[in-house]
Amino acid sequence: MRHKISCLYILLVCLSSFPATADNLLQLSAGISFWNSTPDGSFGETADSVLTLDKKSAVQSSYYLTIEHPFPLAPNIKLSKTATSNNSSSTLDKTFVSNGSIFRVASALDVTADYDQLDVITYFEIFDNRTLELDLGITFRQHSIHTQVTNQNDKSESVSNKVSDLEVLAYAAGKVNLPLLSISAFIETSVVNKNSYDLQAGVSYEFDATKLAKTYLQVGVRTQTFEFTNLDGLYTQLDWQELFVGVEVRF
Repeated sequence: MRHKISCLYILLVCLSSFPATADNLLQLSAGISFWNSTPDGSFGETADSVLTLDKKSAVQSSYYLTIEHPFPLAPNIKLSKTATSNNSSSTLDKTFVSNGSIFRVASALDVTADYDQLDVITYFEIFDNRTLELDLGITFRQHSIHTQVTNQNDKSESVSNKVSDLEVLAYAAGKVNLPLLSISAFIETSVVNKNSYDLQAGVSYEFDATKLAKTYLQVGVRTQTFEFTNLDGLYTQLDWQELFVGVEVRF
C-alpha cells in the first residue's frame, strides 16, 4: 500500500508540473452542507447475523476547510468532517451477539449508531483556468463507528461497540465555471472500489454577501457507501443518497 501511495504521489507531482493557470496567492475556503438522511445500514459480528437500521430521517452535516498555495511540488490540503447518526428499534428473529453479549430471539432492542468521518485530502491542481478545473490526489479517511444496543425490557442488557479504521482512497474533483452567469457545476469523489466510495455533484451560485470574500450557495446530490467485513471483529455496512444544500466562503 505504501509503495502504491508513493507511486501515485510521484505521478501527481509530475502532472502538476505542467502549467496550470492557477492563482499565485494563498487561498482559503470553508464550507458547510446539510442533508436529510435516510440511510440503509446494518452491523454485527458476522455478515449473516446483523441488525438492520431503520430508515429514519434525520438532518446530517458536513463541513470542510481548504488551503491552496502557489507551490507546485507541494499538495494542497482539504480537511473535511462528516457526521451521521441513526436511532432505531428491532425485534430479533434470531440470536444476536455484540461484543460478547447475547440477545435472545424475540428481544426488542433499541439501537443507536453514530458514524464520524474525518478526511485529510492532499491534492494537486492538474488543470485550472477561468472555465475548467481538475484536481487529483489522495484521501486519508478516518472512520469512527459507535453503536449502542439496549434491551427495551431490561436496560441492564446493554452493550456498546466503538471501532475505527484508516482508509486510503483515490481523490478527484472537477468544476466547470460560467463566470458571466456566476454559476459553476462541480463533481467530487473519493473511491477505493464499489464497496467504498463517496460522490457528490451539484451546482453553485456566487453572490455578493461581503467584499471580504466570495460566497457560494451550493445545491446537489451526495451518495456514499462503505462496507467492512471485519473491522475489529465487527461487520458494518452503510449507504445513502440524498440532496444537500451548502454554503462556501472563499477568501
